[in-house]
Parts: sequence; structure tokens; C-alpha cells
Amino acid sequence: MPVPRDSHLDSSFALLREGYGFIGNRCRRLRSPVFQCRILLQRTYCLQGHDAAAMFYENPNLSRVGAAPRMLVKTLFGAGAIQGMDGPAHHDRKALFIELLTRESAARLVEGVEQELLDSLDAWVAAESVDVLSELQGVLYRAVNRWAGVPAEHLSARHQAQLVALIEGAGSAGLEHFRGRSARKQAERWGAELIEAQRRAGGTLLPADSPAAKIAAYRENAELLAPRVAAVELLNVLRPIVAVAYFVLYGLVELARHPQWRESLQDDDRLLLPFVQEVRRLYAFFPFTAARVVNDFQWQGLELKRGSRVLLDLYGSNRDPKVWPEPDRFHPPRFVDLPLDAYTLISQGGGDHHTGHRCAGEWLTIDIMQTCLQVLCRRVRYQAPVIEEQPLRNCFPMKFSRRFEISRVQWLAEQRRTSE
Repeated sequence: MPVPRDSHLDSSFALLREGYGFIGNRCRRLRSPVFQCRILLQRTYCLQGHDAAAMFYENPNLSRVGAAPRMLVKTLFGAGAIQGMDGPAHHDRKALFIELLTRESAARLVEGVEQELLDSLDAWVAAESVDVLSELQGVLYRAVNRWAGVPAEHLSARHQAQLVALIEGAGSAGLEHFRGRSARKQAERWGAELIEAQRRAGGTLLPADSPAAKIAAYRENAELLAPRVAAVELLNVLRPIVAVAYFVLYGLVELARHPQWRESLQDDDRLLLPFVQEVRRLYAFFPFTAARVVNDFQWQGLELKRGSRVLLDLYGSNRDPKVWPEPDRFHPPRFVDLPLDAYTLISQGGGDHHTGHRCAGEWLTIDIMQTCLQVLCRRVRYQAPVIEEQPLRNCFPMKFSRRFEISRVQWLAEQRRTSE
């Protein structure tokens, strides 16, 4: 049976206009979890929902090789990155990332993030009004580079701005996108020079067993990665941690909209995880993820043709009313005792963390979010501009007012005096 079609000759402009809601709007209209359209004149299948996610991540007829749009490769991922690999090559490269993110190693990074954040609070309070997203990016940038073993002399505001530009340029058009492409070239050049310096020094320039040193020494088929590819993967360790600043910002936005949750998080650590998961559910970094059909196959009686691109709707699947009652409502209690399988909450991909295309750093993201929100709820008081419910921007990142007024929390100081 043929896959239902979008009525447009080409849906590229509709995608730009509707953004995050593009796939969900058509799935509802066509009453199908899958439909086909043309995007940039290329046949594209668009999927949504739990079952679609399971098929997308487990079907051997889908491949990530050559699937990601060029605009993402040239900004967010980089050429030769793990995101564009499949099969044994992907499994081998994924093992490297799993090794970098052991429980002990991840705990050190979270501790570093917490210390950087605590060290920044006095300056935030003194300034009274801060661009909280920019400040959080700085906290995470410093913490992840030190954890990764990047020498202190390599840390700079310019390098931080490059990592931010990779994120913001990926989902943007026009000047901002080209800034991201330029930042990609500069950041890869910086990373390649660091990798080459480590190799010239016989592996002694960077701290032994640091993530940067391990990437520099990593071999595929007995050969060291080309310096530029190694730099791409080093950036794929640093950049996602800086991007967690957006998740924390979205958490602060929801706390501003729902102040009762601020009080709850101050008193009960058990509510942190449900709160963080609800933020992640509503604010997937990107609306879609891509694969390519390498062999004709059928799914739910529908025929998908070789050579076509497939887009899985991350945003819409996380708001599927079949899985999530009142899907647009911010309601953290839904995650209390909620059993999750590998295809229910897919903000950072679905399937297996160790062998599949699910983000290896997902649990690290959750731990960093919990740590940052716990500190910001208990150590400072902030006031954000009135943030009304608003439609999401057509592209990542979703922008909210970022300038918050910050002051010290009095009850914490009083609590300390009492305990003394």
C-alpha cells in the first residue's frame, strides 16, 4: 500500500514556516503515523510516535550514512562524525564515547559543573541582572574543557563563542547559519592543532586518560583518526555539554511560569528527576532526526522506497497524545513511577545507548540539569520577565527572554545561621 502523501509539490517552505509542528500537523490531517512528501526536491518519509521510533532505530533497512542534511553536517556534527556512521564502524566509534563517559568520569564532570556554578554566583548577585543563558554556557564550557583535559591556555571567550555558534547555526538560516559554518572551520582547526600537538609530544601534552588524550590516541582499523576527524569527535564531546545550558534555561522558564515547582524543588530532591524529564520531553533540542532507506521495505503495510530520506519526529513523538495525556501541559508528576522503554521519551534519540544512535551522554545531561537546577533553586533567587505561553520558534534553539534579575536567597543564609 502506498504511503499517504502531502499535497504540496515540495514541502520545503511549509517545513520552514511550520517548524516543529510540521510532521505532527500532517500526521493528524492524514490520520497516519507516516506520510511522504518532497523536501528540497527529495522524496522524504516523515514518521511520528512510539512504534515509528522503534522501527526507526531498529530497522536494518535504514542507515545514517549520508542521511543528515548538509546544513547540520557543516555546523552541528562535522564531516566524519559518529552521527553519520552505521554498522561495525559506528559500534567501534560508539565504544570510544561510552569509554569516555563511565560513571566515575561523568561524576567528575558533574562535580566540576557544580563548582563552576557555585563560583559564579557571587558575580551574578553583584551584577543583579544577568544573561543567564550566556552565563550557563560559560559555566559548562569551562567545566567540560577542564574535565576533557584541554589545557587552560586554550580556553577563551572566542572558543566558547565558536561552540555556541555550532549549536545556534545548525537550526538557523541566513547569517546565523553561515556564522555556524565559519565557527565549524575555526573550531576544527583549533581541535586538529591540539590533536597534532599531543601526538608530536608522544602523548604527554594532555593529562593521561583524559577524554582529549583518548580521542587523540584512538585508532580505527589500526590507524589513528585523521587530526581533523579526531577534532570533530572532540568537539562532539565539548559541544553537547555546552548545549545543556538550553535545557537548564528551559527549566528556569518553567519555574518562572510555575513558581509552585520552585518551592517543591527547594524541599524535595525526589522531584528533581520528574521535573527534568518533563523539561526534556517538551524541549527536544531538534524537531527531527534523519536516516536513509537502503533497501525497499514495508512497515504497517506501507511501502518505503530505497534512496529516500526518513525523518523521525522527536518533538511530536514526545507529545503524542496516545502516550502522553494532556501532552502540551507542563506536568512533572507524569514521570513519577512512569515506566519508560527505549522509544517513549526520545529527546536525545531512541534505542540502546551503548550500540545504537541514542545519545551516549543522555544520563550525563540529566545529572547536569538536576545539579544546576538544584543550585539555582536553593542558592539564589531570580526574577524573570513575564513569560507568556508562546509558540515555539521554527528552528532550534527555542528563544525565550534570557535576562534574569538575581539575588541571594535569604532563607538559605538563615538556615545556615540556625544550624551553626
